[in-house]
Amino acid sequence: MIAAFPNTPAEIAELLAFYASAGVDEALEDAPINRFADVQPKQAERAQAPAARESRSQERPAPEPGRDATRAPERPTAAPGLDASKVPDAPARTAPAVAAVPDEAQALLARQMAASASTLDELRQHMAAFDGCNLKFTAKNLVFADGNPNAELMLVGEAPGRDEDLEGLPFVGRSGRLLDRMLAAIGLDRTSAYIANVIPWRPPGNRTPTPHETEICRPFIERQIELVNPKLLVSLGGPSAKT
Repeated sequence: MIAAFPNTPAEIAELLAFYASAGVDEALEDAPINRFADVQPKQAERAQAPAARESRSQERPAPEPGRDATRAPERPTAAPGLDASKVPDAPARTAPAVAAVPDEAQALLARQMAASASTLDELRQHMAAFDGCNLKFTAKNLVFADGNPNAELMLVGEAPGRDEDLEGLPFVGRSGRLLDRMLAAIGLDRTSAYIANVIPWRPPGNRTPTPHETEICRPFIERQIELVNPKLLVSLGGPSAKT
């Protein structure tokens, strides 16, 4: 079992092993953050909270004689000479706004930006400027494509991994080396194929993209296929084939 606050080298190594098995393989911050530095101050604050509440309750003024402290505030009364019915009620409390994920408006914007691209360079620029997919804010690079855009063969994978995110190119890690051997077995290489992904940004921890993320990015890969116009289109992996 992993300790709540690891202190020994063995506990820290066990926690790091847990992170690695969960797919956490890099930090999203440039500088390390000590998450346990303020544990003691917070514990002390929680311990002092009951005393502070009791002190505030003692300082609260007592209700006036004959007045029920639990009764709701009375409706404002009209000044002499005014109709009481015209006195407005107190404004009702409104619920706080709830943060929203990218909606249909972002999907529509993606379709419009993709359709307006007449070349692959324009499409890449539109994708780099698009902020409607949350994956962009956790990825390091836009992974657009690799290979020969004039090739007759186009390969489409699912999403970039860690190595692809670092280099900004698709299929450069372990799966990319396997792909190179597969192409070589049929007399091809990256100069005779064009390679892209359904999702151009790496999902955190190499997780599977959600259907919502896939739908937002779908117009870009569809337009990319239209602009390349290959004779043969090959989907690499189940998620790409389903898309």
